[in-house]
Amino acid sequence: MSSKDSGSPGESALPRPPLGPPGEVVYSNQIHVGQTPTEFVLNFLRYLPGEREASYVARVVLSPVAAKMLFYVLRAALAQYEARFGEIPLPGKASLADALFRSAQAPSSDPNEPPSMGDT
Repeated sequence: MSSKDSGSPGESALPRPPLGPPGEVVYSNQIHVGQTPTEFVLNFLRYLPGEREASYVARVVLSPVAAKMLFYVLRAALAQYEARFGEIPLPGKASLADALFRSAQAPSSDPNEPPSMGDT
């Protein structure tokens, strides 16, 4: 193998720089995203029950290329997660808790129709 070969297929020809120590770890449950022609700004927020407003916990500024790479990495990671653990329910969709604790109703005649979430 020549010194130019990276050793395994699919590996980048450029070596990756070593990683330094990790930065501060923060919890975020909301995100606001903005963009300009030259950057994407990701504002991570935390909103906890009992608090009057959300607080900013981190801001990440990315180039458009880095933002698109992040999109592809997150899409692949979410697909792997859902293949392993099941679909991630989004707000507004019925959950197991909704099915167990909502008021009893007659089942829908259409098996593909989601259950009703009570009186509307």
